Amino acid sequence: MLIASVISMLVACVALSVALCFVKKQSPFFVVLKCFFLASLICVGICCASYRNTFNGLSILLFLSVLPLFFTLFELKIENKDSKFSYLQEPENKQDFDFSAENDFENFETNSKNGKKRAIFAPNWTKLMSGMAYAVSAFCVAFCALYFGKETFYVFLAGLFLGLALTFLHFLIKKRSILRDPWGFCADFLNFLAVGFLLSAILPALLYSFALDNILFSVACVSYAAHLLLETYLPNKFNHLALTAAYLLLFATIVF
Repeated sequence: MLIASVISMLVACVALSVALCFVKKQSPFFVVLKCFFLASLICVGICCASYRNTFNGLSILLFLSVLPLFFTLFELKIENKDSKFSYLQEPENKQDFDFSAENDFENFETNSKNGKKRAIFAPNWTKLMSGMAYAVSAFCVAFCALYFGKETFYVFLAGLFLGLALTFLHFLIKKRSILRDPWGFCADFLNFLAVGFLLSAILPALLYSFALDNILFSVACVSYAAHLLLETYLPNKFNHLALTAAYLLLFATIVF
């Protein structure tokens, strides 16, 4: 009976994952369908844990790692009331608007500089929240490496340095300046920190043992990291398939 519930939830999860490929992100149904998809991932994990009767720290951490992903579905739009500048507004009387006037030109130049400064230091809350959600989720997954490999917390230190290195490399490739885009650096750092946590968790797991569950865990971490890198460099509506594969492999470690 329990194996039937595992198979049923697995089929439902895969069906929702495939259905997301045919829904545009701008559609109002996308958020609803993505919520059902993430909920189905948790249900698959619960069914797998029930099948083996192993509600231990590993399974709980895997459940918790899915919860932050719900925050990646929301888009924050914060309006700045002081962000109205004269150069953004069309004059009411075009004939009376004279750029040759010295005062008007100075005001235009000052407002332009202020506008650039505000654009540079205005935080992208949606990107920051998404990066934080992925970082927390990846931290929970990386913590599971303590159950598969050697019990060492150097995994997180290695993940931190790897995340920093990938972030600086990303800015060099994109030819972006940290001083001109500090909030973008923070958001990208959180994403690459998640990648660092996931990749650094592979080594202790494989060094400890080449057992099936260790191999499944390592492949799942690679798949999750691939999802994050695809979202950064090649965003499309099929990237969640890598996330689906990652979590199905993670939950398979509970069964096997």
